[in-house]
Parts: sequence; C-alpha cells; structure tokens
Amino acid sequence: MIIRIRPLDTFFFRDGKPFSLGQETWADGIFPPSPSILYGALRAVYFSECPDDFNDANTPDDPTLKLKIKGIFLEIGKQLYLPVPDDFVITEKGKKHLLEIVQDNHVSSNKIPSLVTTLTTTKETIADRESNALFQKVYYQRYLKGKTDCQITKDYLQSEPKIAFKKNDATMTVDEESLHRVGTQRFFKKDENVSIVIDFEGLNIPDHGLMKLGGEGKIASYETIDKENYTRIEYPTLTDKYFKICLATPALFKQGWLPNWINEKTFEGEFNNLKLKLLTAIVGKPVLVGGFDMKENKPKPMYKAVPAGSVYYFELLEESHIEEVIRVFHQQALSETFDSSNLANSNCTANQGFGITYVGKT
Repeated sequence: MIIRIRPLDTFFFRDGKPFSLGQETWADGIFPPSPSILYGALRAVYFSECPDDFNDANTPDDPTLKLKIKGIFLEIGKQLYLPVPDDFVITEKGKKHLLEIVQDNHVSSNKIPSLVTTLTTTKETIADRESNALFQKVYYQRYLKGKTDCQITKDYLQSEPKIAFKKNDATMTVDEESLHRVGTQRFFKKDENVSIVIDFEGLNIPDHGLMKLGGEGKIASYETIDKENYTRIEYPTLTDKYFKICLATPALFKQGWLPNWINEKTFEGEFNNLKLKLLTAIVGKPVLVGGFDMKENKPKPMYKAVPAGSVYYFELLEESHIEEVIRVFHQQALSETFDSSNLANSNCTANQGFGITYVGKT
C-alpha cells in the first residue's frame, strides 16, 4: 500500500535532544521525521479505526506486528524525491563530482582512518553540502548508475517558529517558566503540493482519512496512491565486484556506524550468504532517535543513528555472486534491533523503515 500524507497546518518533528520545561527554552524541529514517527502514525491510524485492539498493542497478539515500511519519499508536485547521498559534491566553482576511492590514508573525507581506502575528490575546495537537499527520482537513479548530471532540489521547507506555554489552571495565568519556542515548519513550494509518501505492507487502513503526525497533535490528511511501480527505484548493472549502498533513511547499528555483521578489525563480514569487505564509508553526523510510548506513557530509549545520505563502499569477495547484490541490498532495509522487549518492534527496526538502502556503481 502506498499513501500520500499532507499536513493540514505547520508540523513539528522534534529532534532527539532532551527537553524540559523550565530548563530549556527552544524545542528544535527536524526534517525529515524519523521513520519511527511515521511507523507510529500508521499504527495510530489502525488503532483509531479498531480501538478494541489497542489492549493488544506491544503484545504477541498485536495486530500491527506485520507492518513493514518499504520506502519513504518526499513528493513535490507529481515527482518523488530522495536524500542526496554524501559522496555527491559540488565544488565552489560549481563542478559536480562523485568522491572516488583512493589507496591513501593521508587524504580522508570520511574521518575513519582505520579503513585502508579513503574517499577523495579533486583539489578544488568542496562546498558545504546542502542540508535537506534532494534528488528527484530520475536523478537519483542516474546517480546510482555513476552519473553526475543531477540537479539538486531544496527550499521546500519554511520555518515558522512559535511561542508556546503552559497555563496554570488554578490561577488561569501563564506559567512564565514554561515559556519556550517551538521550531515548527511548513512545506513550501510555489504552485506545487509537497507531501510525504510511504510504501508499506502488513497493515490494513482505510484508503483515506486523517492522522496525527509529529508533536503537538498536528493533523494531516492521507490518501492512497494507485500507481504501479511508483516507488520502484531502478538499479544499475553491476559489472565488477565493487558496489556501494546508499542510506535513504537513518540506520541503527549496534556497532555505531558499522553494521554488526562486519568485523571491526578486518572490515570483512558475511550478510545473507554474501562475503564482503568494507572498503570505505562516508558517514554523516549521528542523529538521535527516540520517541514516546503512548500505551506505557513514557519516553522510548534514545539511540544514535547513522543519518540518511551516508554511503558504504564494498568489495564482493566472491565475484560469482554479483547478481545477488541487488536482491540482498537494493530497496531493502539494513537496521538492527537493540531492545526486543517491545514486541511491536521486535521484528527489527528495519520494519519501521530504518536503514532503507539502494545499490549504486562505484
């Protein structure tokens, strides 16, 4: 099932930093939202339609256990967009490059010196990467094929911070210590609608309706999209034993930036019967992932996630299995479960949409 979500007002997706009234005065907003926020919004839609099932939430009988998010996109107009991978750079002179693998530990853009190979580009100064920069689907597919003639899209978000407070019901006055600013945002693109698109399976919800999305109980509308292959991303033809995987959503790994199936000393590992060696990686600043458990009425544990846009370069140690790389990694979710005590999440954070990856040529 594919749905399009359109906020009806401003929206607020809080970052993972702790916030306490009276101690903090600024609640930061982030975009895009954590996959767990969208996962929770879908579950909430189901339980609002089937309230009698809510008592089974987070138990072995939870009817939402099979929910799996397969893709998260931004839609502008009638086109899908994905985050620009971090190895695509534009120099101060406007030249577009893909970072290249070199055998040189003295030149590194990934800040992981223990890896044998590193990523570099020309001697021209690399301009700062645009935050929240996107590739239209057609350009993302060209990027995966090693092309650099890609146009970046930005300026689709508008910041609209507001002042919020808590009222003292006894005195009907404002509690001055509770005054704080909230970093709310709004989609903005002239003459074009902007929406969040989610591709998921394992959950039956009405074809259209309303949902609460993010903080402050903000309301959004949603509707199904009946377009075959709308969210399908074309994969490149791999001709040798080298490839890269690009994170389109944040990923949670038990070893921090490194997947648990990769040996942190040799950087070799086996995943779904593929023997691989990690050559290098460009990994962004960790993002904090948390949330709030509505049934237990308490915050969820906080974890550091590898951000969307991070890229991992691999060598396939058994070249005869190159055709399996696409099946194992392309449009799949690579993320690891930390706490299986919450049975609704025990299938793996990958089911929530963390760590959705796409395969690219090196």
